[in-house]
Amino acid sequence: MIETPSPTASDRRPRCDPAAVAALEPPRVIVLVPAYREVGSLPHVLEALRGQTRPADRVVVTLDPHREGGG
Repeated sequence: MIETPSPTASDRRPRCDPAAVAALEPPRVIVLVPAYREVGSLPHVLEALRGQTRPADRVVVTLDPHREGGG
């Protein structure tokens, strides 16, 4: 009788070539724009982002309502 080790979870996972995946999907560009007291400049910032060589796949603007002084 020949004994073979049972396959582990990593042995059962399909093999994936990272270079092949990279060739299929270009990297995603996500831009985070934190905004606190700069709401008036947002149109200029967003227009500048549109003019980039590689446009963003997603732009996330976070408006921080935090007030200085703790409350």
